[in-house]
Amino acid sequence: FWAIPGGILGARLLHVADDQGYYTADPWQVLAFWEGGFAFYGALLAGAGVAAVYAWLKKLPFRAYADLAVPGMLVGQMIGRIGDIIDGSARGSPISLPWGVMYAHPNAAATTQIGLAGHPIAIYEVLWDAIVLALVWRLWKQRLPAGALFLVYLSAYSAGRFIIEFWRQDRT
Repeated sequence: FWAIPGGILGARLLHVADDQGYYTADPWQVLAFWEGGFAFYGALLAGAGVAAVYAWLKKLPFRAYADLAVPGMLVGQMIGRIGDIIDGSARGSPISLPWGVMYAHPNAAATTQIGLAGHPIAIYEVLWDAIVLALVWRLWKQRLPAGALFLVYLSAYSAGRFIIEFWRQDRT
């Protein structure tokens, strides 16, 4: 339970730290979380950190619980990226290939790309998350040491995200 609010807070804090110029100009916007602005790695770090401290205090096997959380985390990430697809908040660099995504609505988050097709990076990530989920699912019944699935998840997800970042346009 405590990992969820810890993750939400961590996601917001990392986003604010990543976009300091915007929040320095208008500090009250830090509290306007309903307008968006969450960073996945902040959620992962803070959520796992809070869960690790809780497990340590209660003498629970953190690594085993981390393994149990992996499938749900991947499904949650896929759902979040579907939201990015809908509102256009994860914009890809311009592309002329047939699978490019073009946002036409003036209120889409991808306003800098109105009429310009870009890499569908949110779709790329949904597909990558599905591949990682299939890998984790396949490894699930094997007798791996506690925490190994969590490490597989972290490694595989990070490798895919590293590659996908090369096609992002919404990063400065």
